[in-house]
Amino acid sequence: METTNPKSSGGFFHICSDGNYASSLYLDDDDYKAAMNRLACCVLKYDVVIYAFSFMGNHFHFALRAPDEDTAIRFANEFKQRQGMYQHAKYGSNVHDSHLPIKVIPVKTSDYLKALICYIIKNPTKARIGMFYNYRWGSGGLYFSDGKRAANVSKAGDLTVRQLSGMINSRQKIPAEWLVSDGVILPDNYVAVTEVETLFKTVRSFMYHLSSGNDDELEKDYGEWNAIRLADSEMRKARNDAALRLFGTASIRDLPGPSRLKLARFLRQKYLCPVKQLSRVVLLPFDVLKAQL
Repeated sequence: METTNPKSSGGFFHICSDGNYASSLYLDDDDYKAAMNRLACCVLKYDVVIYAFSFMGNHFHFALRAPDEDTAIRFANEFKQRQGMYQHAKYGSNVHDSHLPIKVIPVKTSDYLKALICYIIKNPTKARIGMFYNYRWGSGGLYFSDGKRAANVSKAGDLTVRQLSGMINSRQKIPAEWLVSDGVILPDNYVAVTEVETLFKTVRSFMYHLSSGNDDELEKDYGEWNAIRLADSEMRKARNDAALRLFGTASIRDLPGPSRLKLARFLRQKYLCPVKQLSRVVLLPFDVLKAQL
């Protein structure tokens, strides 16, 4: 494990929100588009560099480089304040307000940074939403790609001031050469794709780190926020209800191993519960279950 900061110019940080805070932050495509544009505006305002990001239904992750930790914290606060303003204006709910809990975690080593980038971009795949390289609301499709861009791409400079400000819901000045498509400032503009590719060096190394599943250290830092936690008693009730619908019986002991595994995958996708809890609930060995999920 390397013990030096991966880059001497500034520092790297993992910024993440609490998935337990609300059942959903992003309910439709417009919510995701607004989040993407919000990220672009905050990047410009604080002059940070995004290495990876992912917006999930109930939380988000950023890996970024900032001049210092104070800038990273101010960036995080700005993003969540804009998030709260958007949610309140659209839904009129105080549940999705600017008090959304966020962590800013310093990244100390290059190995940790690599693991973090992979952890973030794999989020939609782990949640069984889709493959990371096709996921619209993250950066996973940008690295070592064939250079394909979104359809109907134009430049921000081709839009009127009114059109652009209406799209981003901000007065933030957007560089004229930045690309937009379908109401979104494309992440191609602000994600440090070349730097990430240089960090991993080769496609083979990138794929190795993606498949290594070395998420334990990140899980410790991210803590309980990577899942909407239910108590074991609640999860067992959810298990019984799901087993009855899927297999016609609410008794876990009546189910063979393959059916228990299918049930575990269903619960994992719906509740994002940790593997250790799933192991207890579906009565499968932890090592076996971890290898199959």
